[in-house]
Amino acid sequence: MEKTVSLTVRIPQSLHKRMKELSKKENKSLNELIRELIKNWLKEKEEKLLFEAFSMLGEEDVEYASIAQKEIVLADEKPQEI
Repeated sequence: MEKTVSLTVRIPQSLHKRMKELSKKENKSLNELIRELIKNWLKEKEEKLLFEAFSMLGEEDVEYASIAQKEIVLADEKPQEI
């Protein structure tokens, strides 16, 4: 399992209440919900940045970059060995 760190974040009480309600509906801990939301948000942002980077490449660079991207995605999906 990946090493974790603690983080303190200040949020409005109303947002905290909404997150607690959602975590109960999804039968997840608040910590698990926040971790999942951050992970999904980061993935979305990284994909957007990658798309923007691809759009700046020339035709000959796209195939090479696509292969590199697939290697990275597949590496992320493999279970880590202990």
